[in-house]
Amino acid sequence: MSVDDIVWLPAEWFWLSGDIVWRVAGFVWPLGFIVWLFGDIVWLFCGLLKTTGSQVSLVA
Repeated sequence: MSVDDIVWLPAEWFWLSGDIVWRVAGFVWPLGFIVWLFGDIVWLFCGLLKTTGSQVSLVA
């Protein structure tokens, strides 16, 4: 085992783990964004229902 191997192996492992993390993050980020957006839409919809519901009860 030469000095190059000792230096190269950790660098290769580091690069590979970084690549895996990057791929996982790239896959998870859109999912997280979609979940967040969906939650935001649901929250807005509930807020609208609440305001329209209170307006309807005021009218009735």
